[in-house]
This record gives sequence, C-alpha cells and structure tokens, in this order.
Amino acid sequence: MSVVRIETYVANILSKIVTSKFEYDTNGTKVQKIVETDSDADGNIDSSTTTTYLNDNNNFTGYSQVIEEIKRDTATQAVQKAFVYLFGSDAISQTEIDFNQILEDVVLVLLKDGHGSTRFVTNVNAAIEEGYNYDAYGNALGFDTAAAMTSLLYAGEQFDSTINQLYLRQRWYNPSAGTFNRLDPFAGNFTDQQSLHKYLYTHGDPVNGTDPTGLFTLAGRLATASIIGGLTSILGNGLANYANGDPFFQNAANAYVMGAILAPVALFSPGVALALSMYGVATAVPFAVDVIGNKDSTTGQKMVALSLAGLSFLGVKGAARNVRVNGFWQNSSLMKSVQVKTKGSSSNPPNAQPQPTLRKIPRTANDKNVNPDPPEPLSTSRPISKNAEQNKAVQRYIEALRKSEAKDIRVNQQQVNANRQRVGVNRPDLQFTDSKGKRWYIEWDTKSSNRGIPHGERILANDPKANTLLFTLD
Repeated sequence: MSVVRIETYVANILSKIVTSKFEYDTNGTKVQKIVETDSDADGNIDSSTTTTYLNDNNNFTGYSQVIEEIKRDTATQAVQKAFVYLFGSDAISQTEIDFNQILEDVVLVLLKDGHGSTRFVTNVNAAIEEGYNYDAYGNALGFDTAAAMTSLLYAGEQFDSTINQLYLRQRWYNPSAGTFNRLDPFAGNFTDQQSLHKYLYTHGDPVNGTDPTGLFTLAGRLATASIIGGLTSILGNGLANYANGDPFFQNAANAYVMGAILAPVALFSPGVALALSMYGVATAVPFAVDVIGNKDSTTGQKMVALSLAGLSFLGVKGAARNVRVNGFWQNSSLMKSVQVKTKGSSSNPPNAQPQPTLRKIPRTANDKNVNPDPPEPLSTSRPISKNAEQNKAVQRYIEALRKSEAKDIRVNQQQVNANRQRVGVNRPDLQFTDSKGKRWYIEWDTKSSNRGIPHGERILANDPKANTLLFTLD
C-alpha cells in the first residue's frame, strides 16, 4: 500500500482531504510516511509532515520493529516530534521527545495482556496514565486511537490512526473489517478451508491467534515448523537406515515425533538449534566412519553416510552463525545495546538523536583523485579525538558491531565504500558495512562545534548510497 486518500464529506460536500504516502525498503518494511492535509478541499496542501522509521530487524521479538520514528515538517524539515522504543521479548517502553515544547522527555511503560495488546501505559513512577480496551478483532472500545499516548496498541503492533489500519509488516490489517488490505501470497491448504480466504485475519479466530508478519499466524508458524521438522527427521532417519542396510522407514514414526517437537523449539532458540546440530555431528561422524570401514557397505551407502556427516558440519556452521547474530534465545537487538552517556541524562541509543538534513554537495578535487585502492584496516581501538567520552562511545558501538555480521570496520581512516574502494581522503570517525551490504559512516562531534554537518555532507558526496549518522557528545 503506497497511497491512501481519505475524503471527509459534510452534507454531501467534500470538506477535507488527507493523503498518506508510504515508502518501503527492499524487504517491504515501512521506512517513511508523508501525510498531506487539504483542510478545506480546495486543492491546496495546507500542511504536510514526513515521518521516518528506523527499523531493527534483529531483536528479541523475532520480527522487524520500529525503534525510532521522527516526525518533521515536510517543507522546512524541522523536527517536530520523535519517539524512541525499547524492546525486550515485547515492547517495554516508549520515549516521546517534543521539539516544539521545552519539556522533559515523556517516558511511558507499556503493560500488555496475554494477547500482547497494550492495556495500560504508566509513567516512570508506575502511575497509570491511560487504559485501553479492544474487541476481539482489535477495534478500539472507549478511546480514540488518534489521541492515545502510544501507537503500539492491539496485539502490540503499530496502529496508524490516519488510515485506521494496523501495520503488520507484509500487509496492513483493517480491524473494522477483520481483513487485510491485499491478497495473501500463500495459495492455501484444502484441508484447512480458512486458509483459502485470501484476506481473512488469523483464520477468523483473533482470540486465539495473532499475525505479526501479515502472512502466518504465530500458531501457523509453529505448526509449519513442526511439520517440516518431522518430515526432515524422517528423511534423515531413512537415509541413515539405508546407509546402515536397514529398511528406509524403520523407526520413522519415532523420528517424526522427535523432529516435530524439537523444530519449533529450535525455531525460537538458536541456542537449541546449535546444540542439536552439534549432537548431529557427534552421531553422524562416528556413523560415517563405521559405514565406510565396513567392507560389506556399497559405494552408495558410503556416499550417503559421508554426505550425512558433511551436512551435519554445515548445520553447525549455520547454527553457530545464527547464534552469533541473533543470540541464544530468539533474536538479540545488537544495535540497541549501544549506548552513549551524555551529561545530565541517562543512557540512550545514539541513533535516538535527531539527524540533520544534509545537502548534496560536489566532491572535492582531492576526493575525486584519491587512489581507489583501500588502505589496510588499522586497529579499531585507536582514538577519534581527544574527547574521552567520544572514544568510549565508539568502542561501545564497535563492541556491538563485532557481535553482528558487520564487516570492514574502520576507525578514523580514509573513507572506503562497501565495495572496498577508497572514495575520499577524509576520515570518518567510524565506518562499517552491515549484514545487508549497506555502508555506514558515523561522526561524533561536540555541541559547540559546527564541523559535524560539513563532515557528513562530504561523506555523503563521496558515497551517496550509504547511511550517515551524526552524533553530538561533550
């Protein structure tokens, strides 16, 4: 869904038009929303705001989550409000920063019910600020969603009060109709008639199901993992039987039950998946040795046994990578663990700082003529300035990066892009390439200095497709 136009009529006369325009990244994740309001339907836009969303794909919930949203005036790019969200296994709190008022940041703690819906929000002193009720399909009962203190409402998901729909990543959900905005790409299962309905939310059973991806209910995801795990276990058991000279389907029922039980657990716990894969190596390797050493084994049996051993090592490699990236239980929010401490405030993620608008400027002659061969990476423990707090912030960031799939981490070195080409003689404080191949450049500056924005603009000129973050820290 890219554009939604809502028209308001009074006495059959068009009186107001609100147009919402959405942008998504290559994974289909929402990254920006522009709301244009024509308050008297005269064809002229009276106000326009742009909201950008910073998404964290690696967190304990297992799904992409918005961890920061910044609302700006579209014309002036002046920041109006910002919201920063803290997640554990679910949303924990939200911090609202209002740039139009000189007030302290408003921190709210979100209290959920068993369905994951936000029922109460409290302040930091545990005093209840608001309460929310919903019907089974998520329609608000007794409160106005547009005036609610949080947008994380039914099922703990973001509700867009401008279009009155719930954002479920791959699709939008309309609670008033109990349906999604577009077809389900899944063809359906004839043994499950509800799955043949292309728009229905949670198979028409919202009391017992949720659908955080817009594609599968949580129960459906577990059931799918269980079936795949059981069938895979039968196949592995059958191949082992063949290599050992036993009937293919011997102990198939036991194998299916074991796979069906363990697969859903491994789905939510990379640590369990790693343990199971290591157990696979411990059994597959001695088994392969026995089969290969048996003079009565055929060539086919030896090849199957050897293949099972090789697959077990690949399983360990993949499981270890998953643990390294996502942690032992569900997914770990790596970048949220990076914190910058500023004087007089508690620890906040550095990406909570509103970002300035950077101009497009031409590259300098020195940057254009730079030798494209990249310099060798130097020690990442080297300082970026004489400011001790900034140097500590960089090291905290690097510590989190090392737990992720970040590559080519450089500190205070000449600018190198994602293709490992030197593109400038300037020296970003920190640069790295994330797991999706995106290059990031980060600069730290003091509040009294005016060098941060020119540095950011030069970085952007040398590598327009990269992401640039500018932070201030005294």
